Amino acid sequence: MLIIRWYMLTGIKPQPIARGRATEAEWEKAARGTDGRTYPWGNEWDVNKANASGSADGFDGTAPISSFDDGKSHYGAYAMAGNVSE
Repeated sequence: MLIIRWYMLTGIKPQPIARGRATEAEWEKAARGTDGRTYPWGNEWDVNKANASGSADGFDGTAPISSFDDGKSHYGAYAMAGNVSE
């Protein structure tokens, strides 16, 4: 409520940011960071950091997005490896 009133009093309106989908380079940076790691969490594969073990990881098929907290990328993006495939 306070923020809305500030906008009303100042006459400044927030401008929406018009964007499309992320580019391939933006996806790569979100997944691999700036150091070029192989996986979002580092350079060594860890079966406990991605939904890539069939039902052995407790999920039969896809998993909720925040199920593998240790598998987040440097930027905090979930499920950048595993869960689904192209």
